[in-house]
Amino acid sequence: MTLSPIAHPRAILTLKTNEGAEMSIVMEHVSAKAAGAALDFPAEILAQLRQHGLVAGDDKQIDLDDAARVVDELRAAMRPFVGVPILISEAAEKYGFSVQSIQNWVRSGWVRVLIPEPRRRVDESDIVLAQAIAKMQGHIAGRAVFPAKPRSGRPRKAQS
Repeated sequence: MTLSPIAHPRAILTLKTNEGAEMSIVMEHVSAKAAGAALDFPAEILAQLRQHGLVAGDDKQIDLDDAARVVDELRAAMRPFVGVPILISEAAEKYGFSVQSIQNWVRSGWVRVLIPEPRRRVDESDIVLAQAIAKMQGHIAGRAVFPAKPRSGRPRKAQS
């Protein structure tokens, strides 16, 4: 599957027949992974937004145009803050999240650290993204903003 370079994203599936002829099918509904690749945006976030009914689609497919609209809104909110360092404590106070939540997002890879020492500063645009997602989802304290990252490493111990 290739992705088209036109302004409205489309996934183009190209098939070859037994006779060697090619046939292309334009797809407007694609998997979260394909939508993430087409829009250069985390597929896990798109899937979560679809689950909350914020992006059109069903259990397995996402409407690419609707996903592009939502991603454009999120990027517009983030754009002024890309690369701006902010202390975790300042970000927590400014955006209404707990310090622990932001530290968890750093550990999970959702929030980038720009300046590791002496006092860790994160990319403010990542916190703005979290705030935008929280507002879209009607965030409730204690409810996850970012999707859980898959566990890696050693398997869990069997419970007795």
